[in-house]
Amino acid sequence: MSENRTDRTTNLGLLALMQSPAGGGPSSGAQGWGWPYWNQLWIDAVIAALHDAPRDGVALLAAPATGPTVELSAETGYLPAGQTLQVAQTWVDEWGRETDAGVVTEFSTGEGIPNPDTAPTLDAPTPAATGFDGGLLEVAYCWIDEMAGESLPSPVAQVDVPYRTAGLQSEVLVTLPAAPVSVGAAGAFIYARHRSGNWVRAAAISDPDETEITLDGTWISCFVSLPLANSTGAGKALDITGVAAPAAAALTRFYIRAQGEAWTAGDRRLRVGGVDEWDPATVTYPLVFRGGADDVAPGYPPPYSLVKAVRPIDLATEAIGALSAESLPSAAILGADLAKSIGSAIISGFAVTANAPADMKVVVAPGEGLNVSGRWALDGVELTIPTAHLTLDRIDIICLADSGAIEGPTENVALKGAPGAEPSPPSVPAGYLKLAEIYVTHDDAEIGAPDITDSRALLTTLVAETVARIAGDAAIAGDLSTHTGDTLAHSSKAAAFAQVNSDCDGSATSEFTIACSIDCLVTSVKLVCVSAGVIDYDFELFANSARTILAYKAEGITTASWGDRIPWEWFAADTFYGRITNNSADAISNLAIDVKYRK
Repeated sequence: MSENRTDRTTNLGLLALMQSPAGGGPSSGAQGWGWPYWNQLWIDAVIAALHDAPRDGVALLAAPATGPTVELSAETGYLPAGQTLQVAQTWVDEWGRETDAGVVTEFSTGEGIPNPDTAPTLDAPTPAATGFDGGLLEVAYCWIDEMAGESLPSPVAQVDVPYRTAGLQSEVLVTLPAAPVSVGAAGAFIYARHRSGNWVRAAAISDPDETEITLDGTWISCFVSLPLANSTGAGKALDITGVAAPAAAALTRFYIRAQGEAWTAGDRRLRVGGVDEWDPATVTYPLVFRGGADDVAPGYPPPYSLVKAVRPIDLATEAIGALSAESLPSAAILGADLAKSIGSAIISGFAVTANAPADMKVVVAPGEGLNVSGRWALDGVELTIPTAHLTLDRIDIICLADSGAIEGPTENVALKGAPGAEPSPPSVPAGYLKLAEIYVTHDDAEIGAPDITDSRALLTTLVAETVARIAGDAAIAGDLSTHTGDTLAHSSKAAAFAQVNSDCDGSATSEFTIACSIDCLVTSVKLVCVSAGVIDYDFELFANSARTILAYKAEGITTASWGDRIPWEWFAADTFYGRITNNSADAISNLAIDVKYRK
């Protein structure tokens, strides 16, 4: 799946991200899933997957149980003989979750043509009008394949060529010990050296059934000497056919490595025609791997999942559990959606100070900030403030731009204030985040500390204001005492409570409904029970009116006031359907039910 995904859901930020232990291993993930954790849109897609996946504790996809079929291709390529390649296949679902590598198929590219071990036979030189002058003639041969790859040369045969009179020279008939076809060769190259000169290519046998050729002193290439390595068997390619995909597989990928390599050492994902993943329903097999640089893309099968829940949930029974602060990650990946939920803000740093010694420059410290474009972690920068007006003061501003750059009036004229008797700062451009105001006194040549006003909207300040608003919001009265921490952990203001009252006779069952205008994520439940006798009841929430799809259950509640934070329980309907089962013989006269949720 490409990493430039543009569609997203509204779920970004609801999942805790935890770095896996170095080296991976079984403790690092579950069910073989893995996905890039640096791409906020992928993370968002993963959360959407968790939202929509069946809650039966079973992964939608398992790695392929059989390996792909691999054969030598009739097409040419760049693969040499004599190596064994391993090919594996993975599935990717519609949300970008990729399985582990499936069963690995090993395939050998075969052996090259063996080097000849017998010298050619040379007949006695015969007189001719062309050929060789007198002296020692040495001859060897190499087997060749259809791609002109050569074996190493054979042992050398030699013959003394006589010196002839009347302008005559000598020809020599060379006979190979076997026809090229008998060793799988397409022909042979004949090499010769005359009177201890250089070895040169003298002739070629192109008929694989032919064993003889006459050397007449004509060299087919005076610039080619004996080969130094066996290059036969080059030019191979592989045909790769994947196994049938399960219904939930949206894409399939293939990975190739040399035998004995680790996947991370290979870093090779098959690419054909610029594409490195295929729709299993429409892919045309075989996929041809030629072995060239363009036939592989960076990547390797994910060995473990990089995203984990903040606490385990038994999906078979929807059992509940406590969420401790220690379960939350120490750091979270923040992105544009988080900025949208809490507003643009400075996470840390970006303080603007005067230069030392003072001049018309200011220094912006390193920092991290959120604006509409996402999260930015930047180094410090020095900015120049334009020359002061001769008679009028002005106020410039320093901003974090929507591009992620730190800008002042020199970099962006829109950040330069208008001179005036009572100056005011310019408007902050859309998408920008103001860091400071710079008062530029007329006819001044330096910016000092009193001229700089800190305008940063720090994230800690915004969160404190949000918490204060929640605490004073009558619409969410009855909030769990722990929910302030929950709000901070999720970094957004929760929606209002849905409040319901119900009752239930002793040893009986009572049903109720909670209306909700939108699909939402339940984050907490609070129950306050009034009974004149023993309190012992079960509380259930269902996703359908028939109350057959269990979404949440708390069993054996025996206290008058009870609460639970449940940030992983999804409801995909506009109404919650509840049930109380009174295990006590004493009636419940009133059960106040508060369900908190987030949009």
